Amino acid sequence: MPVERADIAAWLLKCNPQVWNLEAFLADGNDYIDSWSVADNYRTGLMEPGDRVLFWVSGPAAGAMPRGIWGFGHVTGYPRATVDIEDEEAEEGREDYWLNLKQAARVRFFVPVYVTLFDKPVAATSLMKTPGLRSLEVVRAPQMSNPSFISPDELELLTPLMPDWPEHQPTGEEEIVVGPGGAGFGDPLTNLEVEEAAMEHGGRHFQNLGWDIEDVSLQRAGWDLTCTKPNSEVLHVEVKGLSGWQRVVLLTANEVTVAGEDKRWRLAVVTRALSSPELALLEPGPVLSATTPYLHRADLR
Repeated sequence: MPVERADIAAWLLKCNPQVWNLEAFLADGNDYIDSWSVADNYRTGLMEPGDRVLFWVSGPAAGAMPRGIWGFGHVTGYPRATVDIEDEEAEEGREDYWLNLKQAARVRFFVPVYVTLFDKPVAATSLMKTPGLRSLEVVRAPQMSNPSFISPDELELLTPLMPDWPEHQPTGEEEIVVGPGGAGFGDPLTNLEVEEAAMEHGGRHFQNLGWDIEDVSLQRAGWDLTCTKPNSEVLHVEVKGLSGWQRVVLLTANEVTVAGEDKRWRLAVVTRALSSPELALLEPGPVLSATTPYLHRADLR
């Protein structure tokens, strides 16, 4: 049964130490993780900056890396797809702690996090002593894909068993970036990759439907593509790209103004732009109804 954000008090990211060498990672003096692989599914689309995260190690209940909770922290950015790695230097970087390189090559989706690793884990054997934790999803359905989740009731039972949760420290991942293509979350380099992929997919989409395309994104018109059909029908299409599933975008003040005045304006939202792009086309009415003020600029000169 699908879960909703109201069901989730914390995400649980899983590590298989036979696939990714956490023991060597810790032995090298690392004490935090800033990114982790997740499945490209609807749950990943629910993840937002500031969400709490637990880091779970699977495997045997005893030994050097006993099964249990090995760290906690927060999501620091929106999940995103990776770009195919072609250069040898980047490929070597992926090999550092991967024990199964074939599985590493299949990883295509990551979530930025700041997870502090524990000196000693909260072992699964200790968790099972609390009756209310025996139904944790990671226990009853260990093969469920990343991310798993912790319910509010479960987190309340877990909290006394762990150190004090660190405060969430916002990072550049959450910054609003305004560039030639408009406004978005994240860092400029990744935004540019997503933006270019979305524009390419959007242009192809309308060309396949018989439209002539003109890219006007650098003209600050309030839209990116002027689409014209042989019968002179015209659409002004603003393209927004997302690396994940969740359709949350930022519109500039100019884009909102044009959407309210131009009946030919449309919003094309391309989700999973870097992996499996899908385009949804929306008219101005629904877009403006879903739009709320996010910030205000104060010129204090």
